[in-house]
Amino acid sequence: MQTSQDPATTVRCRALDAEEARLAELTESAPASVAAMFRDRVARTPDLEAFRAPDGRGGWVSRTWKQTGAIVEELAAGLIALGVQPQERVAIAAGTRVEWVHADLAVMCAGSATTTVYPTSPPSDVEHILRDSASCVVIAEDAGQLAKVAEHLGTLPDLRQAVLSTPRTRGYRPRPACRRGHCRTCSSSAGTTWPGIPRRWRSGRPPSARRISPR
Repeated sequence: MQTSQDPATTVRCRALDAEEARLAELTESAPASVAAMFRDRVARTPDLEAFRAPDGRGGWVSRTWKQTGAIVEELAAGLIALGVQPQERVAIAAGTRVEWVHADLAVMCAGSATTTVYPTSPPSDVEHILRDSASCVVIAEDAGQLAKVAEHLGTLPDLRQAVLSTPRTRGYRPRPACRRGHCRTCSSSAGTTWPGIPRRWRSGRPPSARRISPR
């Protein structure tokens, strides 16, 4: 017995097959990680502009990829000097600024995973995020963010350091960075904390936290 197939269904199936084939092709040729992409960009276009940030006087300051690479390398070296191991969590407590990008790239280049902390979070929520993400180091934007963390240094078993800047250590051996399947970022949504009453994660990765792969 023969059955006729809806032409629209046939078209959709072919489109899905084409998408899956393209996805497989992209996956096979994709860089090992975002950190690898960053290092490749620094090597290929060192003198091109990478970022432009406010200079604090109403203007803008431009940095090339080479300059950005040097900043990120120094930060990554500092994290490694602090004893941060691959796949350990490093929290960034800062607002939206170019230094946040530098820190995030440095965490990647050190082979670790970033934990994001809202700069407006109260100390109780900061404690909750750091505890449940098992963050070992916090990079704080300013003294205010650092103060939220300092009071918990003795109570969080995984937290070893809270810093405003990392040691100026050069000449470190770059790590292979995170790979496919490794945790890249731990991000807490509003569903994981209530004002003043942190909601505990029941497993290593809560449903409302985003696990972003390197690709």
